[in-house]
Amino acid sequence: MWSERNAPSEAIATRSDVWIQRLDRSGLQIGGRLKLPAKPTDTASVQYFSQVGQDRFLDEVVFEGREGGTFVDVGAHDGKQINNSYFFEHQRGWTGICIEPLPHVYERLKANRSCICIAGAISNETGTAEFLKVAGAPEMLSGLLHDYHPEHLDRI
Repeated sequence: MWSERNAPSEAIATRSDVWIQRLDRSGLQIGGRLKLPAKPTDTASVQYFSQVGQDRFLDEVVFEGREGGTFVDVGAHDGKQINNSYFFEHQRGWTGICIEPLPHVYERLKANRSCICIAGAISNETGTAEFLKVAGAPEMLSGLLHDYHPEHLDRI
């Protein structure tokens, strides 16, 4: 169990609580620990798809079941597996844009989603850049090489 003293600098979700970050003018600040609401009693009608409950947290705590919102999903992969926006499109009627740079995965994305799908990568620079394609199961870690943190490169 995480304590406030050893909280990581990135957001963490566990079964019982979620670390959040708050963006203010000075940059990212660690927020407090928030308890997730109890699971709905009618769990058959609600299925979440994110890796560690991000979509559930957003749905229940931030958006409080809001219908008809808008999303942008950068690095959407196949649009369903371990995905943060699929729930909102299919359960809450949201619309949006999914962006995926891997051509073979982009085809699955188009098949899985009805929103706008774009084959490409996102950067704060114009032009072309080197793209690191990670093969196999961790292919979701693929990305623009100039944006990779050195510790992340060492991990893959």
